[in-house]
Amino acid sequence: MQIEAWAKKYWKFLVLGVLVFIIFNPSIIGIKGLSGVGYLSGTQGLQPEFNSLYWNNAWWSNTERGAETIPGVSPSSMSFGWDMVFDPDRASEGMPDMGATEQAITVDPVAPLVTSWSVPQPNETLPNGTVVGVTKQFDLYRYTCDWAMNVWLSGSEWEADGKYTKVERGLGGSSEVAYVNPSYADSALWIKVSPTKFVYFTENPTHVYFAPAYIALKEPVIWAGVDNNGQTVVNDADVGKVEDLIPKNTGEPLGIYYNRGGTGTFNESTIQHYEGLTLDPSLFQDAYWTRISLIQFKPLSWTNNLFWHAWKYPSAYLHFQVYIYVVGEWKVYFQTGEIPALTPHTPIMETSNPLTNLFAGAAAWFASPFNQLWLFFILIVFVVVLVSIFNPGLWSMLALSRRKQE
Repeated sequence: MQIEAWAKKYWKFLVLGVLVFIIFNPSIIGIKGLSGVGYLSGTQGLQPEFNSLYWNNAWWSNTERGAETIPGVSPSSMSFGWDMVFDPDRASEGMPDMGATEQAITVDPVAPLVTSWSVPQPNETLPNGTVVGVTKQFDLYRYTCDWAMNVWLSGSEWEADGKYTKVERGLGGSSEVAYVNPSYADSALWIKVSPTKFVYFTENPTHVYFAPAYIALKEPVIWAGVDNNGQTVVNDADVGKVEDLIPKNTGEPLGIYYNRGGTGTFNESTIQHYEGLTLDPSLFQDAYWTRISLIQFKPLSWTNNLFWHAWKYPSAYLHFQVYIYVVGEWKVYFQTGEIPALTPHTPIMETSNPLTNLFAGAAAWFASPFNQLWLFFILIVFVVVLVSIFNPGLWSMLALSRRKQE
């Protein structure tokens, strides 16, 4: 009874809600272009993460830890992922902190380079007994992307020298100071790179493969120095003379590996030699690895005027050009003898913004006379229902006026 009473009281709003749902639900009125766009994408072509640091002859990561730099002291910071913070000992003593940040690997809005080839395969017999010819079609797209990162050192005055308190001699007493080498020389920052599906083929291929093909500096490393007064100097000549990375200069590439540690390299020539041949799918992996080699990476520390201690911490900005390969593979069947030759096809593919498909779908729907008539009918019903709900006396007035005219 309560439900019945509630329905009688609010029936106008129920009718209005159902009407609005019917009008604005694309699947009800058939606007397929609005309910299922053909391009699903983020801006990233590859997803990079700072995975680990190989330093002091040991791996350091979220799950690995090397030897203690200060006896009995655990790392104060050790976080790896989209950014990185690493300090293997006390927060303000011993080794300086290392940090890294990055931008996403974003796809440039330029047309990709395209290579297509086909490879004849042995004939196949279908379940109904029909013998068909088979060809594998490969379409390779090379996309240009942009990537950048910052890698730097930071810390206290003591960490600039690698100092730490070794022995404390009671309350108010003296303490003994020891040293570690504050350099991260001969270490490597390892980066895990995972392909993301940023291209969608509307002609469904049998397989789609994604892989980084080339990563190289677009410009020389930009060195900055932060001194003991907190002042930052960009293109710091003092820092640039001391620090050394690989890569460092324009055009120097990063190695791309199948495994962390540097085995099983992947590069452009690896896949290009398959043109005209059947592609080996084992070339493509769920993740790849690359590294920044820190040949010399340390704070600068010196004495001014024989009395004052001064220091600088280095920061490196690296800007990369990245190529990504996207390969679509199709298996094409044809009746033997009916088709004299198979020519490579150009698959339909969308790499536009989803809003483009939204407006295109709406325009296509409104272009149909049937859909225009359907929309006109819906609008009439909508007006009638609104008037009936909010001004029901209008129909009585119109009917009375018509009787008087008759």
